Amino acid sequence: NRKFLESKEKRVLITANMSAGKSTLLNSLIGKKVNKTQNDACTAKTHYLFNKAFEDKLSYEYDYTLDLDASYELLMEDNESNRAEKIYVGTKFRSVENVNTGICFIDTPGVNSSQDILHREISEQAISDCDYDMMMYVMNGENIGTDDDRRHLEFVFEKFKGEIIFVINKFDRFRKEDSVVETLDKVKKDLQEVGFSNPIVCPISAYAAYLAKMALFEEELNDDEKDELEGFYRKLRKEEYQFNTYFAEEYKNISVSNDKNEQLLLHSGILSLEKILYEER
Repeated sequence: NRKFLESKEKRVLITANMSAGKSTLLNSLIGKKVNKTQNDACTAKTHYLFNKAFEDKLSYEYDYTLDLDASYELLMEDNESNRAEKIYVGTKFRSVENVNTGICFIDTPGVNSSQDILHREISEQAISDCDYDMMMYVMNGENIGTDDDRRHLEFVFEKFKGEIIFVINKFDRFRKEDSVVETLDKVKKDLQEVGFSNPIVCPISAYAAYLAKMALFEEELNDDEKDELEGFYRKLRKEEYQFNTYFAEEYKNISVSNDKNEQLLLHSGILSLEKILYEER
C-alpha cells in the first residue's frame, strides 16, 4: 500500500463525441461496469475513476456523500443533491495481469450532445485546464471524418500540447468489404491535416474486450451478451480482426494463455492499449 501511494499517479483525460463508445471503453479498461453506457441516461458530470492498490471487492463513490461499498445501482445513479460537476469512484482495475499503476481516468461528457450544451462546456473546460498527464481521444470507427470530430479535434489541438492517444473503436462491426488499414490511414491523414504531426492511432473493440473481461472474472452476462461473446470468439480469431497486430511493434505482442477470453482480450486491442497507458513515461 505504501509503495502504491508513494508512486506518482498518472492522470488520463478521456474525451469523445457521443456514440464513440467511450464509456464502454472505460468499463473494458477497468474490467467492471462502473460507468453508464449510451443505453443509460448520462448526465453532465466529470467522473474521476481511480485504480485501488488491491482487490477488496469494494468500490467507493463520492457523489455528494461518500459510500465505501457502493452497489452497482448506486454507481449507475447520480445523486441529485450533488450540485458539483464531479463524481469520484475508486475500484481495483482488472486485467490479465495485475494493474499496479496508480492511475486515474478522467471521463468527460460527450461534447456534441444535442440535449445539453453543458456537456460541451464541462468537457472543454476540463481540457483547457490541462490538469492531466495525457489524453485519450476516442472515435467511432464506423463514422470517421465527421464535422463534430473535426471541430473537437481542432479545439483539442489548440488547447493541449501533451501526449494524445487516438483510439478508434467499434472495428468489430466492420464487414468483409470494410478495410481496417484504409480506415486507419484516413484517420492519420485527417489528424495530420488538423496539425497532429505523428499521431498514435490505436484500433480496438471495446465491447468485445468488456465482454471478455466480464467472462474472465466470472461476472454474470445475459443471454444476448453470451451470444455476442460467442460471435466475438469466432470473428476476432480472423487475421484482419486481430486488432493488436495494427499497433506499433513494441505493443502488439502481449503474452497471454490459451484461455479464449485472454485471447479475445489480446485480439480486441485492449491489452496493447493498456500497455501504452500503464507504462512509465
